[in-house]
Amino acid sequence: MPHYRGETVTLHIRVDTGETNSSNDPIYRNEDVPRPNCMVAPRVKPEASDYDSVTYVHGFDVYDTYDCPITASDKVTIRGVKYNVDGEISRWASPFDGQKKGCHYAVKTAGYN
Repeated sequence: MPHYRGETVTLHIRVDTGETNSSNDPIYRNEDVPRPNCMVAPRVKPEASDYDSVTYVHGFDVYDTYDCPITASDKVTIRGVKYNVDGEISRWASPFDGQKKGCHYAVKTAGYN
């Protein structure tokens, strides 16, 4: 489900090279993958103080196409800032025709829980 008025985000994914090291562990390489036409929405978190309640942005929700290659261990650059993926990747298909419709994932800055 591309969003034609969306924006481009850059995924920083780990790709298995098919090779192994001396300990027989897989060797990965990093790859930057631009993903155009993503919908990006702020994730807000309320914080109460003694006098006032403040809401601040602590990350983003990103909506992309079903085939987005992101995993929970990858990083994402949005508007020039690099974020960590926060939680699982959700993918969905239409219950009516089975067409693969979209992907959702959340990102957060490294300093927030």
